[in-house]
Amino acid sequence: MAIATSLQEIRQLTLDRHHTQNLSQQLYMGLRNMMLGGQLPSGSQLPSSRNLAEQLNLGRNTVIAAYEQLQAEGYIISKRGSGSFVASPLPDQLHSPLVDAKPEIGVPKSGATPKIHKNINDSFCVGVPDLAAFPHKTWQRIQQQLQKHSADFMAYGDEAGFWPLRRAIAQYLQQSRAVKCHGGQVLITSGAQQALDLCIRLLLGPDDVIAMESPGYRGVMRALQHSGKKHLPCRVDQDGLDLQTLIDAETTPNLVYTTPANQYPMGVVLSLERKMALLHWAQTHQSWIIEDDYDSEYHYQYRPLASMQGLDPHQRVIYLGSFSKTLYPGLRLGYLVLPDSLIERFTAARIACYGQPPLMTQAQVASFIEEGHFYRHLRRMRIAYKDKLTALQQAMTMLEPWGKTLQRNAGMHIVFVCYQNIDDHQLVQHLEAQGIFSSPLSEYCHGNESLKGLVLGFANTAAEKMLRKISVIRTVLETLYPTD
Repeated sequence: MAIATSLQEIRQLTLDRHHTQNLSQQLYMGLRNMMLGGQLPSGSQLPSSRNLAEQLNLGRNTVIAAYEQLQAEGYIISKRGSGSFVASPLPDQLHSPLVDAKPEIGVPKSGATPKIHKNINDSFCVGVPDLAAFPHKTWQRIQQQLQKHSADFMAYGDEAGFWPLRRAIAQYLQQSRAVKCHGGQVLITSGAQQALDLCIRLLLGPDDVIAMESPGYRGVMRALQHSGKKHLPCRVDQDGLDLQTLIDAETTPNLVYTTPANQYPMGVVLSLERKMALLHWAQTHQSWIIEDDYDSEYHYQYRPLASMQGLDPHQRVIYLGSFSKTLYPGLRLGYLVLPDSLIERFTAARIACYGQPPLMTQAQVASFIEEGHFYRHLRRMRIAYKDKLTALQQAMTMLEPWGKTLQRNAGMHIVFVCYQNIDDHQLVQHLEAQGIFSSPLSEYCHGNESLKGLVLGFANTAAEKMLRKISVIRTVLETLYPTD
């Protein structure tokens, strides 16, 4: 596609100067959606930042920031002397639910009647923290301070990530999660999904298998679908991942994905006995373990559990984390704590495939941690989320005729297990029409389970709204599945 053609397409983007989302983020979202929708197919050359800024009446720095974010996340590739091109293939994280939701900002104009905007970040959307409680003023102050030295962040940085951020993450994990690491083992990524994709691509050969919890994290399946790798579902019981599946497997998995501190989505904890058995199994078979610590900071009855990585004397555990739950999802910043034997290989692969996450963003998060704001924010959120969880659990008693709520004292969501005659996909669709954005439990099942139900995120919903919103779910259930 010629530059003129891509310009003609991009000119159709609608950017709202009065929207709470800044113009750079709107442009980023709009270009990303056009790539997904095929208006900008893989291999297309993008206009220069100067040319696009003139055409859209934007500041050049606004366009540069959008391009840098797209490049950092692997959507575009910059070729020195030739320009920027749409990547082929597009990265796996493009297929997340937030992209599929097609937000209105940045969508090309058309003659079709515009859809009513749906706030998918509210009303029990899974994985979204309390965005209103985020310390926006502090965040903006740090950003303004860094912008005074913006030239320091315009060149290439450390290939593994901004060193002060890597050091701050290592110190935080040592103190809060008993992770045994130093800053040199930390690799910064553009979100947890990119980190997961790197693990799958680098540690699984053509015939290798990854074992994963079932029910379990849907992002693993998205990554596997695009890499063509095989998976082994492992059932989950009250003590977490059942190791018997690993022991009985015809092909020994080369990689095991687990969420031991707060199993996703069922909320159980991997028992110490099973942790030690899994570590022994990994050492015996020279397999790797991915420990996804996705929201371990949020335990409401006791201190966050120590990591499994800290119990491993043989460095077979890869620790995965992100700031999506602790700060906000749009930050798109994650990290891996890698064994010393893997750090160089992973760093080279991330640079070759994805580039560097924006240095300014990394520096902002590093300052936020170093100045103590991160710790204070987590303490406030633990208190707030505990109150929200209590209110939601009390409200959920209204749904008892149709199923049961799994009790939990950690995390940012709850699970409601329906009786088997309920179609949870149909239920979710009807709830969306009422402004309730939950997830069907059946989508988390990757083996022979037949669980039906709802996964309800509560972090971004006010405690005083819980009763009214659950009453909406009850009304929908009564309409679809009336009880005697």
